[in-house]
Amino acid sequence: MKIKQRKKNEQTRDIKLIKSKVDAAHTIARVKNDENSMELYNQLKNFLKEIITKSTKAKNATKIHKEINKIQAVWKLLNQETRKKGNGSNSPEGICFSADELNDHFFSAGRQSKDYEVS
Repeated sequence: MKIKQRKKNEQTRDIKLIKSKVDAAHTIARVKNDENSMELYNQLKNFLKEIITKSTKAKNATKIHKEINKIQAVWKLLNQETRKKGNGSNSPEGICFSADELNDHFFSAGRQSKDYEVS
């Protein structure tokens, strides 16, 4: 358990370090007001977004993998994410797809991965 916790702390520390570099680059870009500084800031900002996305995907994949009922785990994650982006209520305003579209997606994904065996 300590190894996993240490890895999580290292990832968080890395993200915080990159975030501080992005903030510094943003300040420099505003002060210098030149193209090179702005380009560096945009590159660092995009790099930070990629790292956060990868970290979130890995965290979510681990949560789903640990659960026995994978579909329920996916729905829990979907509900958590839509509540974060919404106004805090359980309203469907933040959802940009219908239940039928979501079911069609999972149905087609299942057909495409027919070689995949569920253990």
